[in-house]
This record gives sequence, C-alpha cells and structure tokens, in this order.
Amino acid sequence: MPENCSNNETESADMVTEAMQRIPDFIREREHSLAALFGFSLYSFSVLIWMKCPPILFNTLWWFKRHMAEWCLEERFRFADFFCGAAAQHEAFSAGCWPATKYDIKIDSAGQDILSAQGWMNYICMILSLIPCNSASFSGILCSSWVWICRDKTCRSERNVLGLLPDGSTYPSVGAGNKMVARATMGFMLQSALMIIWFLEQPLNSLMLRSPRMKHLQSFSFCHWISTWLGAFGSPTAKPTQILSNSRCVWKLKRRLRRKHFKARARTCDPHPKSGGVTGRPEELKTSQEYPPDFAHATFMAVRQAEFSELKLPVPTDLELSVQTEDLWDDADVISLVAWMRVPYNAPIVG
Repeated sequence: MPENCSNNETESADMVTEAMQRIPDFIREREHSLAALFGFSLYSFSVLIWMKCPPILFNTLWWFKRHMAEWCLEERFRFADFFCGAAAQHEAFSAGCWPATKYDIKIDSAGQDILSAQGWMNYICMILSLIPCNSASFSGILCSSWVWICRDKTCRSERNVLGLLPDGSTYPSVGAGNKMVARATMGFMLQSALMIIWFLEQPLNSLMLRSPRMKHLQSFSFCHWISTWLGAFGSPTAKPTQILSNSRCVWKLKRRLRRKHFKARARTCDPHPKSGGVTGRPEELKTSQEYPPDFAHATFMAVRQAEFSELKLPVPTDLELSVQTEDLWDDADVISLVAWMRVPYNAPIVG
C-alpha cells in the first residue's frame, strides 16, 4: 500500500462511487439498469457500429451481460494496465490512489492470455470493469515479432507488414502477433465507445501500428499519435517510442532527448558490419522493455488533467444501426471464440 494512501481502500471506494455518479446521461440512459452500469447505451453501440466492429465483439458483450456482469459489479476500477510486464503504470496509478488492475500472461498463463478464449473474455471483462467516462488504460502489446531486430525471422517489412509467406501462411510467432493485435484492436474500439482513455505504446521501429487493423483504428479522427523518448524519462537507453491514444492528453508525454537525460549508457544489440545483421543482448533488451517510473508517473499526471468530455465521438445522426457482416475478422481467430462462447459466427445475437 502506498505511503501516501494509508487509507487506500476507503479512498478507492469513495473514488469509484464519485466516478460512477459522473457518468454522462447519454451513456447511462437508464440509471438503474444493469447495462447502464457498464456503459451499454444507444450511444456506445452506435459508436461500435460506426467503427465497423465485427459480430464477435457484440456477441461477446451479450455473453458478458448474461454470464459475467453480476460478478464484475463486485469491483470497479479506474485504471487497467494491459500486457503490463513489470506493471510500472499500475504502480503509478495505484500510488495516486486510483483503483487499478492489471492483465498479463505472466500473472495468469491461462486466464490472462489474450490468445485463448478464456483470456479474451477476461480481457473484455477487465475493460468493462472500468468506469465509463472516468477511467484509463495503458497497453504495451508484445512487440517482439514487429520490431526490426527480428525481421529476418518474421518476414515482416513495410510491404509485408503481416509477415505473410508465399503460400499465405505465417510463422507461428507472427500469426500469434497478428491475432493479438486484431483482438486488442477490438478492445480499443470498445474503450472508445465507453469514453475510456487508452494508450498503446510501441518502439518507434515497430510495424504494429501499420497493420491493417491498426490502420483501420487510426482512420478515425479521434486517434492521436506521438513519438517520444523513454530515455528522457530515465530509461538507460534512448529508446525512441511511439504512443497511440484516443485522448489529446497523450501530447503531455512528448519529450525531446538530451544527453543529460542519460544516467548510464547501455547497448541492446551488437552490429555485424560484414553481414549487415545484429545480435540482441537479452538482458539489456529485457531491461529496456520496462517503463521508467518517471514515464509511468507522467502518464498518470496526463490522465489526471485530461478532459473526458472530449472523448465523445461525432457519430453520424443518419447512421444505419446494423452490424456489418462483410469482414468477420478471421485474423482474430473468431472461430475459437465462437466455439467457446457458443454464439453465432456471422451475425449478432438480438436480445
């Protein structure tokens, strides 16, 4: 428990109650309904339809309401640290007395693996445990198959972002990376519909944000992209990075890099001039993947100063309220989710 939050549980409970009271009327249309407590409204579903979300996301929400909603009401949060690793962001928000939770395969290899059906459901449950219009999340999706240092083993390139082989298949790690990004993209869409601030961080040389699903997400005007340096926040390496968010507050994380920011020098790879290749240094690479405390604290301060009202999206008034079924997002391995939840594959459940 943080020293400055000696009465952490009471303060967190009061914060949750206060945040619930601030949910806008256009999200909480029916104040006492179960759906309204999770932000399910005409507005939120209109946003999902406008963003052309697939039927599987709507069916997952239906499954959640039927099987998980009552359980998730027991504890609500204002911050979620997804794919958290060392959980620096979780620690920063917890230190600020924000009720926080975290999600990572290292925490629960079965229940928090987004590539599994159970892990997907828990991922969506964790998003829905966040209070609409008063919460935030941070995602550091696994980048190992997307960065330049691994491209000779992934076949990813500017022209072949998905790493497809001549026969249309992919290496296992590449296919897992594509599947992870497709599922996480649906999570970002859901958070946007619930007016939850989200951040996605990737190394600057990662191709993830150029994948088709991420490009679709960025095609909407609410996305903000910045580049910054973790070295400016105390990281032992310069580490240029990029952050995508649905909130303008991400610009508060923009930094210039100066030599005085470096407390130590570290090399994460060894170049081979003759072959043109590089060999990574595992220990140094692992250290460079951890977010410095100053970066996590800066994220917390940015969210604290954010205007949640700006997250309301300009959904067209003449929008046809029907779920698109042309693109079923098979790259997200929808079939395994359909089989696990026993829901339709190509149409949303009505009711």
